[in-house]
Amino acid sequence: MRHRRRIQKFALVATTAAAMAACSFSDPDTSAGAGPDAGGGDGEHTFVAATGTVPHLNPQIIVSPSVNAAAGNMLETLVRMNDSYELVPWLAREWEVSDDGRTVTLLLQEGVTWHDGEPFTSADVKFNFEEVMEYQSYGGDLTESIDSVDTPDDHTVVVHLSQPYGPFMEVLTQQYLLPEHLYEGTDILDNPANMEPVGTGAFVFESFAEGQEITMTANPDYWRGDVDVDRLVYVTMKDTNATALALLAGEVYLGGAGQGMLDQIEADENLDVTQNGQLGRQFIVTMNSEVEELSDPAVRRLVYSAIDRAQVAEIALPGIATEPISMYPEELGWIEPEVDYRDEFRYDPDAIGAALDDAGYPRGEDGFRFTIRLHFMSTTAESRAVAEVMKSSMAEVGINLDLHGQDVNVFTENVYQKRDFDLAIVEATLGVDPSLGITRWYECNPEKADAQNPSGICDEEIQQAADDALRAADQDDRAEHFRTIQDRAAELMISAPIVFHTAQTVYNSALWDGLGSPDHLVGTDWTNVTPID
Repeated sequence: MRHRRRIQKFALVATTAAAMAACSFSDPDTSAGAGPDAGGGDGEHTFVAATGTVPHLNPQIIVSPSVNAAAGNMLETLVRMNDSYELVPWLAREWEVSDDGRTVTLLLQEGVTWHDGEPFTSADVKFNFEEVMEYQSYGGDLTESIDSVDTPDDHTVVVHLSQPYGPFMEVLTQQYLLPEHLYEGTDILDNPANMEPVGTGAFVFESFAEGQEITMTANPDYWRGDVDVDRLVYVTMKDTNATALALLAGEVYLGGAGQGMLDQIEADENLDVTQNGQLGRQFIVTMNSEVEELSDPAVRRLVYSAIDRAQVAEIALPGIATEPISMYPEELGWIEPEVDYRDEFRYDPDAIGAALDDAGYPRGEDGFRFTIRLHFMSTTAESRAVAEVMKSSMAEVGINLDLHGQDVNVFTENVYQKRDFDLAIVEATLGVDPSLGITRWYECNPEKADAQNPSGICDEEIQQAADDALRAADQDDRAEHFRTIQDRAAELMISAPIVFHTAQTVYNSALWDGLGSPDHLVGTDWTNVTPID
């Protein structure tokens, strides 16, 4: 028997990337300050959003939140996802996965055209599977499992796999489709369309001034319906404080804001703040097993217990963070982990202190048992805030944290390449599937790859379970493997989440309707966004 995985089509929410930033808006023709009609004249509705640096407009080549946020309005994926990790039909209206996980059938939307008028067909999808997806990090792993791709008609694609690939459909949420007729026979990395995208999306490329702005116009033939935003402009901003000031001034309508500006944002009657449409993130702590004080798993467990995670959530990231119950967020409830970190690693300074005494680490004359270094990226205020709360709570137990805030390059070299650290905290995305965003912090990493487990521990049981989860077709089977990883990870204490949190998006609700919708789609469905005239 075959099973079908789909949910009802979602109306919009959505958001631009969490890493948003700012520039000046001296040109009145592109300023949003005068309201939605600004910039177009003759009643044209212009929407201005903020984004970070965008060096490229092909998210299959350069993966970054800013590139996805901008280019994702022109290029589209076969399926999308909501912030509960449910799949949403998009260019693929329906799909079936065989019981053995080796055949995936995709039924495509009909009547879809590329921006240049050419029809979108199964041949385009086949081309992307065979020639394009390999360039994208998640897609490259997926394509290694593909044996062949058939196209029995213009709107059906059948993918045959050499072995099951558990997050197959989830990976497709990250694969932006490119037109075969413009890319076939070319060097995909150097194709001119990388900087002037031709897609199927709600907006058509108009211009790109690197470091300044990207301008698009409404697609008059958009397959999902009318788009009431005539012109969409993404402006490059230097940081979230500048973005917040632009939002408060009415110069942009959508963007991110740092914690320090939220009081002003929330006090503005024209602005609303939402966490809808954002996939989760985590602050995770990882431990260097080669450090004497952290060589014993029992001591590592006590060190993790000495972090008051509830206080980190309350003080460092108020209103947007929660204390973790397990290594998986509650949105991944189908895993059903049989552990509760709040009990197993309870913050109880007296009990932790007594256990450290028994482990041979009594308090010294200065009141501390030992000093360990904590490395963190100093590029965000949130990271420093997390580190400061950790230092305070661990001091209560008698552990002295020596804080080392570093820029991204220095942190990467010290933590991942040299392993010259004791503890490190990282703010990381949870990804679209636990095999892609979570297990990398626990799997073996002999090549010392960046943004993966730097602990020096390679556990065969964890690695086998991670491999099995990736290759299992059935969700219940995958959940069992993820539980195995959870149990062993809690025992070894290689890494562990400090808090789960979700980025906040700010939008102008006085001038635009349809932003901040409760339907939780990741990204924006522009057919639901309308100006309030």
